[in-house]
Amino acid sequence: MTTEKCRTGEILLQNAWNKIDINGEYLTEDGRPLRIFSPGTWNVESGPDFSNAKISIDGKILTGDVEVHGNSSDWFNHRHDRDSAYDNVILHVVEYEDLPAHRRELLPPALLIKPASADANAEKINSGRCAGYFSRLEASRIRSMLTAAGMERFYLKSGRILRQMLLAGAEQTCLRLMFEAAGYKKNRECFLELFNRFCEYPADIRKEFFEAILWGESGLLPDPAVAILSEEMRRFSENTWRQWWKIRIGSRPGIDWRRNGGRPVNSPERRIAAVVSLYRSFGETPLRTLYAHIAGIASPEAAGRELVKMLTLNDVLWDKYTSFEVVKKPGPGAVLGADSALETVVNVVLPGMTAAAKIDGRADDVHAAAIWNVLPSTQDNRITRVAAARWFRDKTAADQVLTGAAVRQGVIHLFQEFCDKCHTDCNSCLIYNSI
Repeated sequence: MTTEKCRTGEILLQNAWNKIDINGEYLTEDGRPLRIFSPGTWNVESGPDFSNAKISIDGKILTGDVEVHGNSSDWFNHRHDRDSAYDNVILHVVEYEDLPAHRRELLPPALLIKPASADANAEKINSGRCAGYFSRLEASRIRSMLTAAGMERFYLKSGRILRQMLLAGAEQTCLRLMFEAAGYKKNRECFLELFNRFCEYPADIRKEFFEAILWGESGLLPDPAVAILSEEMRRFSENTWRQWWKIRIGSRPGIDWRRNGGRPVNSPERRIAAVVSLYRSFGETPLRTLYAHIAGIASPEAAGRELVKMLTLNDVLWDKYTSFEVVKKPGPGAVLGADSALETVVNVVLPGMTAAAKIDGRADDVHAAAIWNVLPSTQDNRITRVAAARWFRDKTAADQVLTGAAVRQGVIHLFQEFCDKCHTDCNSCLIYNSI
């Protein structure tokens, strides 16, 4: 064991692991044969450094995450042993081993490596083998293929929503999905919990006191007698408390909201203000209300624009705040902006309309699929960024091809069905091996 401390930034070690020769022969720190099929995808968010890697140790295939440290003791120094996000780490890549044997046994298998590059700005996502294939195709052909994949994803999504609607009803399912979407990835489960608590109240109470219920059950409503608030926020808090105390079901633990240094404009408070605005605008019949509004619009493009417009929502108070005590700067912004509204249309409203039409036994006379097919591009996410880097050698070419919601949904569909399932191990990819 060496006690020498790492002198190299972890970014260079991460780059070394990212560029590691998958045809090389390796041994774990305790001497077991190690084979690398895929180093995984470099994670730029919280959690392990690489996700969805594929390796074998002693001939046993393992898939999961990889964590990179300068010293093996950093696992404990960074408190990963107390963080469930690191439970799926299959390999600990380090420059120096500085733990005694009894402590080392508590960690995942280790691979010792040295920095392979001094370039801390190296590309974080490796090209896949299919990049060569895509580079030979015309842009129109790629777009056609991805659009077809996107439409498949649309109908699969609609089918899943249909099954949920058969169990819980069309409108309640749509409203629940809107709540979940408001939570994004970090707080999706928290918003589901908030929705379930909200639905425990009688319908007439929900209708009259929806804002007080949602804020009260969230557990985020501050005590205006103690908290440092602006005058308008103090009035809001006091009024909400007065309503909440009269109708609340009982005292129960608060919801465990996650922040983790995310964007302030996407704080749990702002997202709750968004679902309050959704309920204020559409009540418990969002599908019926939206459907009625666009039923007479013949143009799919115009209908899509109208849906996004209807779901872009403002709140007089919360457009200016990111929390009860912090004023949002600079300037106001919608609690549900156009980008989030578009995501809701793509992932909830239009698949939901198609599902509800099947339940009602009527033709989809608003042409939900046609509207979906002409919607503009949704925002980039982890999958679209990784897919663009792996499938295209030229970023400009990727930007020109990956436009429109249907194409981007196709990217997500193909990446999840193939890249994710083979753990970015191109040698086992069904698409690559069929080319």
